[in-house]
Amino acid sequence: MWNLNSLATLWLRRSGAREALPPPSSAIEKRQYHHSSSLQNSSPQEFLSSATKLDLKAKSSKCTLKSLIHSIPSSSPLSSSLHTFISDSILSFRNPTHSPPSKKPRRSGRKSNKDGEDDFDLHKQQISAEKLHLLAHVAFLCVSHPKKVFSPLDLLPSVQLLHDNLVFFESDSSLLLEISNLCELYWKENLQGREMLISQSLPFLVSRSLTLKKKVDVHRVYALREAFTLFDFEDESIEDLKMLLIRTVIAPIYLKTEDGRKFLGFIFGLSMQLMKEALAMIKSQIAFGRKSVLEAYGVILFRACKGIDGVLKEEFEDGFLQSLIEGSIYANSRVLAASVRRVLGGFVSQRITDGVENLLFRLAEPELSSPTVCKDATRKMMRAATVTGKHKGESKLGDWRMQGVKDSSKVPRLGDSVVRSSSAGKDCLKLGFRSRTVMAEIDGTIGNGNHGGVVLDIKDDRPPPSSNLTKEDSDLYFSVPFMQKLVAEIVGTYFLIFAGCSSVAVNLNFEKVVTLPGISIVWGLAVMVLVYSLGHISGAHFNPAVTLAFATCKRFPWKQVPAYVACQVIGSTLAAGTIRLIFQGKQDHFTGTLPAGSDLQSFVVEFIITFYLMFVISGVATDNRAIGELAGLAVGSTVLLNVMFAGPISGASMNPARSLGPAIVSHEYRGIWIYMVAPVLGAQAGAWVYNLIRYTDKPLREITKSASFLKSKA
Repeated sequence: MWNLNSLATLWLRRSGAREALPPPSSAIEKRQYHHSSSLQNSSPQEFLSSATKLDLKAKSSKCTLKSLIHSIPSSSPLSSSLHTFISDSILSFRNPTHSPPSKKPRRSGRKSNKDGEDDFDLHKQQISAEKLHLLAHVAFLCVSHPKKVFSPLDLLPSVQLLHDNLVFFESDSSLLLEISNLCELYWKENLQGREMLISQSLPFLVSRSLTLKKKVDVHRVYALREAFTLFDFEDESIEDLKMLLIRTVIAPIYLKTEDGRKFLGFIFGLSMQLMKEALAMIKSQIAFGRKSVLEAYGVILFRACKGIDGVLKEEFEDGFLQSLIEGSIYANSRVLAASVRRVLGGFVSQRITDGVENLLFRLAEPELSSPTVCKDATRKMMRAATVTGKHKGESKLGDWRMQGVKDSSKVPRLGDSVVRSSSAGKDCLKLGFRSRTVMAEIDGTIGNGNHGGVVLDIKDDRPPPSSNLTKEDSDLYFSVPFMQKLVAEIVGTYFLIFAGCSSVAVNLNFEKVVTLPGISIVWGLAVMVLVYSLGHISGAHFNPAVTLAFATCKRFPWKQVPAYVACQVIGSTLAAGTIRLIFQGKQDHFTGTLPAGSDLQSFVVEFIITFYLMFVISGVATDNRAIGELAGLAVGSTVLLNVMFAGPISGASMNPARSLGPAIVSHEYRGIWIYMVAPVLGAQAGAWVYNLIRYTDKPLREITKSASFLKSKA
């Protein structure tokens, strides 16, 4: 009888290490040496009987057995009989007397007379599992013999039997792994009959990778990727494997590892139905996926696009990819649009790859012809595109001025590239901002009739010289949309002042029937209604203090401030004049604002309530993280609260136009300076304080880059 140490010694003396070891000296070593010499002439039964004494759960035992089998030469009788005996032993388990080990039976809590028989059956099953484990491992070592002494084809029937009964061994994980290793070896070595050893082993490996979440299992699945091409994924009998593959699309271990992402990109080419289900799964994850997950999907989709062809590629590009581009433009929320663009970033980052840029433009071309998209994209471009370099014959990029460029090749490339269409006379500017792509189509026809470039500089707010002013330049300053904004500000301010001041006049003329809460509600509701009705046209400022605050925060162009303020004052004055025409004689009361106490008291109150109002406006109307649909309700409620407690003190103006209009009509200018200065200062403070809060989640370096109030003047 030999133990583990004696097996190792025997192997070393039988192999080429004989000269490195001293000759056997003790009687025990001599017996072991003679045993080793006679091992090559022993029968397979004796060899396996000796190997049975090893504990295969120990790594050292497996290494010893591997050394013993791999040292068997082709001249040994075992080279022609061992693998045959192993095959016959495995095949014998098909007989009724040797049933394969099954799941452990569920034990009942009740006592039974057959408890002894059950224990005996379990013991027999355990012995069978251990024997199968040994046979499978020895078969693996025979097939992997470095000198190919054993015939894998002779072992194939027994290996196929183990593979086909893989489901019966699920209670023994070590036996499952041993059989899957054996099947995997047949595939890697490209041995005959390997295609018969994948229907059970591949689902097991995929399931194992999803359960244990180990990189080594993902690598094994990826190494066997070509075996998946043998499956007919239109067959309902392999529905379980399809479900496992769909699960890999959302499995973190596959998204995080390089082999996992490569495998996911590969499975898109297996079947049309599988590709559609995988794409649907990815689309369902975009709305709430993390940044790393979305970026991983971008890489996976790009690899999938490069690896498929024919109808699969057509469905992928014209179906899924086209829908992503549309979603990045027409998504119902900015967060969702940003997530979609992050996925598309996998293609944008690879735009230098041959054919990728043409693909993106081909898919985006239908959207470029939409006037709504063009206007929105141009606005975003003017607001966001900033390139510091200068080009010969051009001003800085980012200028409101538009100048012709004689040499079209010198047009600055905004973000990604400039694509020209001479037939349409248009420049299509594609701007890439990190993982996002903004596409705009703007008119590139200059006054001299030549193709020109468009140069934008947001730092220069002066109008272009009159000698170079073209129709397109004029449209920037006197366009119909801008005039519509001015009209909206006049109308909005008119109805705001008319409704609010009318409630004050009615309250004064009819024994205070409206009361202070009623007046507060009227002001709040008026603001809310007008924000919802005109906010999408002009921004619903209706207040010079708000307009100036937006301008100082660079959220509104300074060149439009005078026109906006003038229209707000005009609207307020017209409303005050209308009220005076309605309430004449004894009913003619001043509906403007006057300090009830000291000037200092009113000044402080006006500063505070305007600060509060502008702080709320900045939060709900300018922050992408806020719910924009509730802006009108939030701002109107703030006005209602301010009027409720500040009305008896200062009149709760919060708006220079609100105080100036009635003052002009009634020629009552007492304390007017308070309502011109305090609201403006309060609005400025409210806007900048919110900007400080808005940027607290960014590093100091980025704050100093994006917040002008922290910059030092050069």
